[in-house]
Order: sequence, then C-alpha cells, then structure tokens
Amino acid sequence: MYKNFLKKSLAFLCAFILLTVSLAVGTPASANELLSSDKSGNMLDKGEIENRLNPIVFDAYTDPDNDELPNVDEFIHHTIPTGADGWDSDDDNMPDAWEVRYDLNPIKADATIDSDNDGLTNYEEYTYSLPLGWAFSTHGIWWNGTNPTNWDTDGDKISDKDEINNWYTYEKIQAEYYFDNSVVFSDNYFISSDNSAVHLDGKTLKIPFNVRWNGSYNFFVYVRFKGTGYSMGVVIPEKSGSSTFVSSISDKWNSYSAYSNLYLTIGCYNLSVSTASGTIVQVDYILIEKKGLDPLNPDVDNDGLYDGYDITDDYGNVIKGEKSHNCFALSSDTDRDGMPDGEEVRNGLNPNPEHLLT
Repeated sequence: MYKNFLKKSLAFLCAFILLTVSLAVGTPASANELLSSDKSGNMLDKGEIENRLNPIVFDAYTDPDNDELPNVDEFIHHTIPTGADGWDSDDDNMPDAWEVRYDLNPIKADATIDSDNDGLTNYEEYTYSLPLGWAFSTHGIWWNGTNPTNWDTDGDKISDKDEINNWYTYEKIQAEYYFDNSVVFSDNYFISSDNSAVHLDGKTLKIPFNVRWNGSYNFFVYVRFKGTGYSMGVVIPEKSGSSTFVSSISDKWNSYSAYSNLYLTIGCYNLSVSTASGTIVQVDYILIEKKGLDPLNPDVDNDGLYDGYDITDDYGNVIKGEKSHNCFALSSDTDRDGMPDGEEVRNGLNPNPEHLLT
C-alpha cells in the first residue's frame, strides 16, 4: 500500500513539473523540444554544452572568460563565452565587449576597417593612448580609446585623426617680452625702436618656456639679419645634445626651423638664441608647435573655448571655439596678457592681436 502511495505521489509530482514548464514555455511538441531550450537564461542547452557551460544552471549573467560580456550577450552576438581566447572571438585584437559597445561585428575581423571614415582604423581607435605593456590577460579591456563610430569623439569639430597626428601652435613668444632692459642702450644688444624685435650682435637672448604635456615639439625662430652676418646658434640647455646652428639667414623677415620633432617631458626650459660678435640678427618671436591635441577632451587648455570651431548644441547654445577666434588650442592665454582666451572672447576683446613689424 505504501509503495502504491509513493508511486502515485511521484506521478503527481512529475505531472506538476510538466504542467509548470508548459505554463512557462508553452506546450512542447515533444520531449526533445522541452529539453532543447533554457528559457530562464535565454540560451539553448545545446549551445551551452558546445561552449562548455552548464545547461542546468542559471548562468546567463556570469562571465567565464572575463571579457565583461555576460553569457547571454555572448549568445545574442554569437561570440565565444569561455576559454582564454574568448575575449576576442574573431581574433582581431579588439575585445568582444568593446566591439559590441560600439556596434561593430565581434565575429568578423574588422580591425583594419575605418567605420567612421575619420582616417583611423577601428584598431587605432581602440588602442589610442593605450599604456605601454597593456595586455588583456593582466589588465582587461582598454576603455579609454576613441569612438570608432564617431569621426569626432569629443565633439569639437576636429576629426580624431587630425587631433592625434597634426601639429598645433603651442606658444608664440615675442622676443621683446624677455629683453634685458639693463642693456637696452648697448650697441650690440638692444630692442628695436618700435619695440617689436630684439637686436643681437654677439649676445645671447634667453627665453623661458614651460612644457605642460609630454610630447613632440617643433621650434621656429622668426628673424632677419641686419648689416653683417648670416647665422645664429640655438640651444635648449636643459635638453642634452639639443644645440643647433641656423645659417643663411635672409635680410627679409623669415621663419627658420631650429628643432623638429624634439621630444620633451613636462618641465621648465629655456631657449637661447645667440650670435657671434659682428653677426647682427634681429629676433621677432619664437614659435613652438606640439604634435597632437586630445581627441577625448574638447578644451585641452581649459580656457573655456572648444579646440575647434564655434558650434551650436542641441539646445541652441553657441559654444565658442579657438579656431573661430584665432586662438591657440594649446595655450589658455594666446596673447600672454594675463587674461584667458575664453574670457576675452566672451567680453568682445581680441585674444590674439596682430603683431606688426617695421
């Protein structure tokens, strides 16, 4: 009698389970259909088994391959959810989760494609500013690259590629700002009558400057010879081996390259311009260029102006840009008058007045 009761109870329990499953997933056409799906996790049992997951454990939101893409999303995008190489299903060196985030195809090798037509490949967008030695196995996904589906990640109207590869004016330093007034009346070291250039004859003009970002820099000296002599020496004392010699200086105002692609780290430096006795040169200004802005920051110098051109946002507000107002994107005070460029623009002032020579 007890055995009959046990059999009936077991049969009732099985019927209850089948009824519950039927209500949850619909009436199956066969036992195979009932066992072919895992509605609780939205992942087919067959697929879980093929990918070494457990079909009887709710694991839709676990992440066995630690690629920041849970199993359910791996199944939706047909990526590999397990294994040491599961983080990059298509072997294009871009993580599945990163590709999914930017609507790329994680199962098609598309590293060399330029999805937003900005001149950078998808892989270059992913690896922008990637620290040296960064590896997925030890550091995980690099999330601080540029957007591969937006030609202008920071919205300043300068393309990502141009922000990374182009040269931009860093400083334009007028020589007379650093003229030594104690020798103003010396015949071989004086400022021109219009206060616009420094006259050197066998003397050295030292111009201090600060480097605010590590990077590559170009230096140009705008000069002309006056009277006799055609050469000058330029040196950055703090940079070992940086001495250079500029010859064949014209009697017309011209820009001469002193350094090209010189790598400097953050710090204080001096640029010294000198001539031999009897070599008379007038120096107007020193122009410093830096390679690259920051495609992730629309206002690199934090002066209240976007690096590019004026833009109108979604609410009709005009955001002023450096290029629309003849300012330098890497200098918060282009004319070095003590007032930030953004403040001058907002008050209708000229942040970069023309410097005239006579």
